[in-house]
Amino acid sequence: MNIEKFFPNLFIILQQGKFMPGIVPHRHCVVCGKAIEPDRQVCSEECEKILNKERKRQRNFMIFMFVILLLLLLFMWLPYISK
Repeated sequence: MNIEKFFPNLFIILQQGKFMPGIVPHRHCVVCGKAIEPDRQVCSEECEKILNKERKRQRNFMIFMFVILLLLLLFMWLPYISK
């Protein structure tokens, strides 16, 4: 049985979010994936600590990579500057 034959617009309606019976508006925790209220980003303080720790790690990594890039550029230009 092909459901698309009987309800051709059903999947379009579901994708647009206009008609979703039985599903409460929600988001998922960015750390653990649990369903939470739409206005929150994480489900608990533990997940918030994990998220903040990960953001700090990513920030430090970006700073480190930027310093490495600057050092690489300096070493590439050093022969031209010293002439």
